[in-house]
Amino acid sequence: MKKNRFVLFAMMLLLSINILVTMKISQSAQIKYENIDWLQNTTFDGTATPWYSTTNGDLSDIAANGGNGMANCSVLGEQGSISIVANPPNSSEWKKFNNTAFPVLPNQGCGIDSAGCWASHIWDEDGPFQETGQTPSVHWKRNITMPVNMSDYEITSATLSAIVNASVLQDIDCPGDTNSGGTDGNLNGKVYDYVRFYVLISDLEGIREYEVAYNKTTYLGAGDSVAQTSIMPDTYLITVSEEDLIFYLTSVLESDHYNFTITLGIFIYCEDNDPDYELDTWTSLRIKFFNLTFSYTKKINRFSTIAWNQIGNKLPTPPENGSLKIDSAILEFKCRIDQDWITDSPNSEIRILINGYIHTETIKLNLLNNSFQTAKSGGFDVTSLIAKDVNITVSIQVYLADNFRLSTNRTISLDNVTLKITYTMFYESEIPPGPNYLWLIILLGTIIAGLLAAWATYQFYLRYPRIIRIIRKTRKNISVGKETSPLDVSKRTELVGDIHREIILKERLLQKYEPVKIVKGGKKSA
Repeated sequence: MKKNRFVLFAMMLLLSINILVTMKISQSAQIKYENIDWLQNTTFDGTATPWYSTTNGDLSDIAANGGNGMANCSVLGEQGSISIVANPPNSSEWKKFNNTAFPVLPNQGCGIDSAGCWASHIWDEDGPFQETGQTPSVHWKRNITMPVNMSDYEITSATLSAIVNASVLQDIDCPGDTNSGGTDGNLNGKVYDYVRFYVLISDLEGIREYEVAYNKTTYLGAGDSVAQTSIMPDTYLITVSEEDLIFYLTSVLESDHYNFTITLGIFIYCEDNDPDYELDTWTSLRIKFFNLTFSYTKKINRFSTIAWNQIGNKLPTPPENGSLKIDSAILEFKCRIDQDWITDSPNSEIRILINGYIHTETIKLNLLNNSFQTAKSGGFDVTSLIAKDVNITVSIQVYLADNFRLSTNRTISLDNVTLKITYTMFYESEIPPGPNYLWLIILLGTIIAGLLAAWATYQFYLRYPRIIRIIRKTRKNISVGKETSPLDVSKRTELVGDIHREIILKERLLQKYEPVKIVKGGKKSA
């Protein structure tokens, strides 16, 4: 019976302690904050604040603007063309220059009139010019200024054409002429007389110079009637291929991205075909038409980026001895492109960065269409990139991964950008802000402790009559060998009373202990 009461007492004590502890934990152990919106102005209303844009790379290729419901990332394409037409060349645009390689000018004059560029020359072997008059030449130059910086553009097509004509006397020696030194056995005729028309393009300094068109006569002046005229009608110059013309134009514009020079040239060669006397009459040599047209497209350089960013708050700081656990962070947004992305840049994409760290998932630009769509169903899990104790910065970046040409703008738009964070705050020593029930816990603890004390006092002491308590104490002392005082129980009825007689009988105390007198030393006497 005594053992059962002790077990019952222990169970009640443990239960009371558990109640107190449970009440405290239920108030202070942990709080979970779910799907907290971490970004402001997710729809870019107004001026888009607090969103801000950043650009890196070739800033002539990219631009950003935001507000009024979206954030835009523009890749700047452009296409243009230029035509240099001289029909005919005029003196206000084309200026006469000596050919530094052959500085002697045609002796009958040269210049520009209403029909274009012209030159006239007579070589008289016995005349005043003699040897120096055998290789006269003249140039007309025009500097061209481009409307754009060509370092940012690529020439994609080019055409060139020029028309010339000539009139000479038949004293010009050609293969087959009797007096040319070829058919009459005279070996002086090796090259024969000719005129060479040509077009050059160069940088302004003339360091890079390329011939892009020419015509060298062979049979102009054929015949032996030296007083008769030989005509070359309007004739197109022979031009280089389009591929070569693009290469030469690109080369000269690398020296100066805005300027280059076009040169129209005439070179006359008078061979001394006759050992006795030579006369070559170049009556009229003319360049009457010129046209150079080429198109160019904007070059987009790889590694350029456009980003929209927002600096969010830090995660809250846990209390002393507490902690914080990031459960999840989901980024969602919508995006579109105003027209299909080009095939020449398959690697360009949208990237997600949290505090400068790139998320592993990206969106290729060639997968976007012209209506807003959810970037990823369910959003992007960026939990691993969320850091504590720092402001959480979100960046959505358009990354150009290839070099390519772009003729018209492409604009990528963003909207409805949200970052939802779920985290749990653990409290180990402090009750979080809110109702403070400490006073209630103390009051309940005091009441429970008082009840337990009263219960224990009754169970182990007050529930027994005084004589029984004396007997139990005496028995305990005897069992451990302590000295006891004589106990007189002759008047037990008076001490116990009728009301406790049945209790004494049940415990068989009266049967076990007949009236005896206990004397000092533990000996019994009748």
